[in-house]
Amino acid sequence: EALVVDRTSGLVTLPASSWAQETPRPNLLVNGDWQINQRGFAGGALAAGVFGYDRWKAHTSGANLNRSGFDLTLTSGAIRQIVEPALWGVASFASTPLCLSVENLSGGSLDVTVGSASGTITAGSGRRFVALTPAAGDIGNLTVQLAPTSGGVTFRGIKLEVGATPSPWLARSQTQERQLCERYYWRLAVSWLVDCYQVSGGYSQQTLAFPTAMRAVPTVSYSVTGET
Repeated sequence: EALVVDRTSGLVTLPASSWAQETPRPNLLVNGDWQINQRGFAGGALAAGVFGYDRWKAHTSGANLNRSGFDLTLTSGAIRQIVEPALWGVASFASTPLCLSVENLSGGSLDVTVGSASGTITAGSGRRFVALTPAAGDIGNLTVQLAPTSGGVTFRGIKLEVGATPSPWLARSQTQERQLCERYYWRLAVSWLVDCYQVSGGYSQQTLAFPTAMRAVPTVSYSVTGET
């Protein structure tokens, strides 16, 4: 196809002309292809406020979702991600035009909320999007929420970017994406062995360096598998 006009948005693209393709803009969402899964979420039901795939958690009414390769099927409920302006070097996204897009949305429409702004992405092949502008009062962190209008939906490559139209999807490297996830949550991939001798009345201290600077002082949890 040489020329494509989206009947809903009026967006014109030239698929066969590489020089006419827009330069991809940064994705403000982390783990937009759901490939980072430190918690080992197997898919299925998520209770209210519980995280599944990294950076994605269930809405207050819960959610049911599954990933197959790069496709996500959201059967019911809603999922959320908190977008932190400071991560992208800005004070806020208030009054800033933003575009949220997904690839190959099928099964129905997708209701989208970004801060206090909301809209709907209709089903269809290719990149589907909705342009939203958070209100002047949407300062600080933004909550991005996705929910099927009815039934279940399947899509891939979710992207939130500055601007009123979508730019092409461009995945970050897995190393970069994992570091972005680890800013908020980090879990060792293997057990950590502490080998030491403790004298009576003394103590042993071990240092474990974090792989990246975290957003805030973390709450640490651990379990002891064996000691003598």
